[in-house]
Amino acid sequence: MCRYTYYCLTTIGIRPPGKVLITNLQIVQFFTGLVVAYEGYWKRNPPLNTEQFLALGYVQVYGLLLILLFGHFYYHTYLKRTKEKHKSKVSKRD
Repeated sequence: MCRYTYYCLTTIGIRPPGKVLITNLQIVQFFTGLVVAYEGYWKRNPPLNTEQFLALGYVQVYGLLLILLFGHFYYHTYLKRTKEKHKSKVSKRD
């Protein structure tokens, strides 16, 4: 609920703090989904039928893609910018 409130506020031009926290929580959410899907995928007794097997496989692929996309976003938004700011501060001192 909190992240949707954040998105709503940014849509109307208000920039509340917590963008990094929301991104981190979403990545944790995707990893949790993979763990839950893994538990259902491999440790189920009785074995899954074909439709269940394919559905859980889809969930795992989808989760991995979301982790890659959000990881890319995280890197370019938070890590790379921090490195670039640090480099510019160092070069200004020299």
